[in-house]
Amino acid sequence: MHEKKIMKLYLLTLLTFLGISILEANAQNSDIKNGDMEKWQVGSDLPIYWGAYYSYIEDGVFSQSNDSHSGKYAIRVDFIPQKQENRRFFSYPMNLQNGRYSINLYLKGKGDIRFVSLTKRYKEATSKDDEINVVGKPQISNFDSKTWMKFQLDFNISKPDNYQLYICVNSAEQLLIDDITLSKE
Repeated sequence: MHEKKIMKLYLLTLLTFLGISILEANAQNSDIKNGDMEKWQVGSDLPIYWGAYYSYIEDGVFSQSNDSHSGKYAIRVDFIPQKQENRRFFSYPMNLQNGRYSINLYLKGKGDIRFVSLTKRYKEATSKDDEINVVGKPQISNFDSKTWMKFQLDFNISKPDNYQLYICVNSAEQLLIDDITLSKE
């Protein structure tokens, strides 16, 4: 009888550990890697796990800032458009399942944000909402604040796939972005 209790306790502990491991693995699949903007390579214009089109990096649009919402660093965006142009940067891909998601991010400075989207990996990010490109709501648009402000954007993913977070900026003057998190509702 004592052996049965020990075996049940062992089995229950093992199942609990397995369940926690599965939950942690699923949570990691939908995390925005380095959303806190703390990991940078020396001399890099963007944090590790974030990218932009090569020409944008050459233009010096993105840089590291010591003025952060939390931690040590944030992304700084400086961009004055010459014509009808914008600049985008994007996260490392993440596996998202069907459902409603929320992205929280903190902004400070001045800028016109065209859109924030979850776009299927290797697809073009646009301001149009469809199965490939899910635009966050409400849109942020013009922003001007000397203090950090939190924004929550909601997304409805209808097709499971690998998505990347895109932030598209029409213009920016010392626009700071930090502490981007994703949660499934």
